[in-house]
Amino acid sequence: MDRWKKLKDLAIVATAGVAAVSFSQQKPEKVQAATTTKAKKPASQLTTAQNKQKAAQKQVAKADKANKAANKAVKTAQNAVNTAGQKVADAQTAADANPVDAAQNKVNTANSQVTAAQDAENSAQTTADQAAKAASDQQGQVTTAQTKQKSAQAEVDKTGLTAAESKAKAASDKASQAAKTASDAKAKQEASQKAANSASQQVSDTNDQLTAKNKEKDSAQSAVNSAQAASNNANSKKSDQEKTVADAKNAQSAAQKALNDVNLSGAQNDKNNAEKAANNANNAEKDAENALNRATAKASQTAAALTSAQNAKNAADSEVNSDQQKANSAQTAYNSAKSAYDQAQSKLNNSQAAQKAAQQAYDTYPTINANAEIKAATQKYAEAERAYYKSSTSANLEAMNQAKTAWAKAIANGANLSQYLGKDGDQQVKVDLNNLTAEQQTELSQYAAALINSARESFGMVQYAGKASVSKGAMAAAGEIAKKYANDKWNSFENGHDNDAVNSVAKDYGLIVPDSGQGIENLFTSAPAKNVSSLYAVKADIFKAVNSMLYQDADSDYGHAVSLLGLDAQRYSNAGSNMTTYFGLGTNTAELDGYFGNTEQFHLIVVPNGQETEVGPDADGYYTIYPSPVTNASTWQSKQGTQSLASTYNLTTLKANLDNANTALASAQADYNTKVNAYSSAKSVLDAANTALANAKNNQSAKATALTKAQSAASAAATAKTNAATALTAAKNKQASAASALKSAEAKLAAATAQYAEKSKALNSANANLSAQEKTLEALTKDASNSQAALKSAQDHLSKVTSEANALSAKLTELKNRAASAQAELSKANSALSSAEQAQKTADSEKASADSALAAVEKTAAPKKAALAAVNKELSAAQAKLAELQKTADSAKADLASKQETLANAQADQKTANANLTAAQAAQAALTSAQTALAKAEATLKSAKSKAAKTAKALKTAKAAKAKADKAVATAKKRAKVAGIVNKTAKQIKTKSAKSKKTAKAKSKKKTAKKKSTKKTSQKKVTKKPVKKVAKKSTKKTSKKKVTKKPVKKVAKKSTKKTSKKRVTKKPVKKVAKKSTKKTKKAVKKSTKKQLKSLKVKRNSL
Repeated sequence: MDRWKKLKDLAIVATAGVAAVSFSQQKPEKVQAATTTKAKKPASQLTTAQNKQKAAQKQVAKADKANKAANKAVKTAQNAVNTAGQKVADAQTAADANPVDAAQNKVNTANSQVTAAQDAENSAQTTADQAAKAASDQQGQVTTAQTKQKSAQAEVDKTGLTAAESKAKAASDKASQAAKTASDAKAKQEASQKAANSASQQVSDTNDQLTAKNKEKDSAQSAVNSAQAASNNANSKKSDQEKTVADAKNAQSAAQKALNDVNLSGAQNDKNNAEKAANNANNAEKDAENALNRATAKASQTAAALTSAQNAKNAADSEVNSDQQKANSAQTAYNSAKSAYDQAQSKLNNSQAAQKAAQQAYDTYPTINANAEIKAATQKYAEAERAYYKSSTSANLEAMNQAKTAWAKAIANGANLSQYLGKDGDQQVKVDLNNLTAEQQTELSQYAAALINSARESFGMVQYAGKASVSKGAMAAAGEIAKKYANDKWNSFENGHDNDAVNSVAKDYGLIVPDSGQGIENLFTSAPAKNVSSLYAVKADIFKAVNSMLYQDADSDYGHAVSLLGLDAQRYSNAGSNMTTYFGLGTNTAELDGYFGNTEQFHLIVVPNGQETEVGPDADGYYTIYPSPVTNASTWQSKQGTQSLASTYNLTTLKANLDNANTALASAQADYNTKVNAYSSAKSVLDAANTALANAKNNQSAKATALTKAQSAASAAATAKTNAATALTAAKNKQASAASALKSAEAKLAAATAQYAEKSKALNSANANLSAQEKTLEALTKDASNSQAALKSAQDHLSKVTSEANALSAKLTELKNRAASAQAELSKANSALSSAEQAQKTADSEKASADSALAAVEKTAAPKKAALAAVNKELSAAQAKLAELQKTADSAKADLASKQETLANAQADQKTANANLTAAQAAQAALTSAQTALAKAEATLKSAKSKAAKTAKALKTAKAAKAKADKAVATAKKRAKVAGIVNKTAKQIKTKSAKSKKTAKAKSKKKTAKKKSTKKTSQKKVTKKPVKKVAKKSTKKTSKKKVTKKPVKKVAKKSTKKTSKKRVTKKPVKKVAKKSTKKTKKAVKKSTKKQLKSLKVKRNSL
């Protein structure tokens, strides 16, 4: 909106205000009321609008917070849906990858294949067995043929044919070998000759290379010598010049020193200082005279103060001596009371510690609780067992089984009846489960036995099985079993008891070794665990072990509970309260794959001293013998199995100890109370005496300090007086000396100035000479460096040539050695060739003789050889048939192996198929679970989205309300601003109206009645809304009669009624009203224009 539009709006508002004034010119006080009300109403509207704006802002903030929370919930729910969706997808993928139906079909197929493979394997086994038998039978025929062949061969051997053939063959082999040897010797001789010739040629060539290289070496040595001479010459010149430069530097330094020694500035400073000292000496002499006067007056004053301080100090000393004697007496009494108090305190502390230990020992007594139901069920089960073991009838067996079932039901929820209570001191005791000390094993065994005995008492089993007693032998057996578990790295989680380890130890100790399993160990395993723990924690684990074995042993058919309670001992004839159960405990840890690092294992060895008992007959007429757990009593006794240890857990003793401790504590407390009262009284007396003494000493100290200060002041004043006199004499002497020194310093300054000029000239000359010598040295240094580089290059070349010559010389030596070796090898080869050729001739002769002898023997052995050939043919035929049969047997065996492999593969496939089926079923279950979780997450998301939509809508509504409130505030502010301008205009109009009042009255005296009637009619017939506004505004604050809104409205209505009574018709009235209104509007418009013009409204103000 531009400036002119704003001005137009302002004019309209002002016009309305003036119109109201025009209708009431006869009562100007109402004009004020109307305009004031118009000004104040926009202000009230602005306040209301701003309040609504603030309220709307709060609603927006509240809605925004709720919306953000809802959106966050949507995001969380969406994430949950996404996660659940992914899990469904993964589960679906897993299920799709291995459908249950397909897996079941594979299992069915695998089962069929296993059946078929088993049948094939059985058939192949039969075939293989038959083939093996046929091969075995044929082997007998081969053996017979071999016997015949040996006999025929013996007949042939008698003719000497074999020997002749052997001799002929040996001669032939020897001749062949001799020929080969001669051939090899010839080839070796030729190779040796060739190697010797080659080595000789290499020696000649290398010798020529060495000669040339030595000449090159001599030339390089000459170059090095020349370069060395040039380098030495350059270095010599450089060295000489360095000395010259050094001399020049020394000369320059001497000249500089000579200049520095002149010390012109020092002479000037000396002169200035001497002058200053003379002035200071004059001033010091005056100050010394004044100081002496002041010191004399001060000395007189301090002498009088010293006398007064000494008197005060003497009085304070007397008071301190008196109070010290009183304090000493009080201290003696206090010391005596304090000693008695300390002894009583110590006794009380010891009594409290003893009582606390006794109380904790009593409170933490190992306890396993059972309620009446459990006790009754246990005893009923024990009675049923006794009845059965006395008479093993079917009825008793059924009764025993029913009693066990009832007992199992009764103890099912008993685990929470007991809780572990440990001693604080046990937390500080470290325990290595793999290395228990003897004391620790005994303590832990006693603790576990106490728990077992507590359980037997709570379950009502003491009268049936007696109590457990820790024995040395049982503890030793438990320790050995624990070590074997550790050595075997036994995974008791998966494998249960290490029966071999337990039975091995049981056998060594003369205890029962059953045909299967073991008969003495109750094992508890838990994870994770640390090798080193505290005694407190280990006892807690033992409590957990015993408690869980008693109450949570359903998965072991309550075997552990039966053992610990002694229910299994009811089979023995000596079962009862006098029966003893030998007990021991061992521990170890083991690091097992698949678990949380280390596991802890507790081995509870339970050995009841039951006697071997025969029970029966049962329903079938059989008797059962239950052997004693101790199968070799002498061995068990030698292992100290029956050597029981006294129990350290006795509740009666602990209660007596607690009672004694409480009595001692009460006595110590009473004694302490008496002593503490005496101590407090003595301390109060001592504190009062010490306070008095301290106050006296403080006073004494203060007086002593005052005396010391007075003494110091008097001494200082006397010394100051003496020093002031001395200082005055010294100041006078110093003034005379300073004047003389000033004259001497002025003379020295003049001499130093002249000497400085002379030395400066000499320094300049020395600097010039040094610069010239340094340039010469720089050139010579460069020449020396170049000469050194040339020498280095020559030396490097000489070194290279020398190295190469040495290498050639070494090579020549090596080649000569090789040539000599080659020549020696040639000589050996020639000699070997000669020998081989001679040996060949000899062998050829021997071969000819042997061949001749063989021909003669073969003629004699021909018939027997023919017989041997026939037997050999028969043997070959038998062996061929055996080979064929063996081949058949091997084939059958291979086929059997193949069938067995096929069966094994089929069984493996069957196992895999079953595993896949299990996995598929698990995947399907996981998919169902994931789908359920997804549905739940989607429902949560839907709810969250619904809530978010509601909060978003509420936020939108709140923002809309806020925008509306903002707009209302802006509008109210604009109206308030305009109303302010209107107020100014109305006031100006009021002022003008008042001035023209008399004139208006004079002109309208004759027409007053008519005008009044016209105005009233106009007011009554002007549209209802404007009349109400004028009435409201004119009645709020103006009239002194304080007429409220409602009466004004009523008056207006009454006026209207009166008009109707006069039967004034509407149409004429309206016409009159319109005419009057037109005239009034023109007057108002004209007046308003003038007022607005006079206001001189500017753009910026609008």
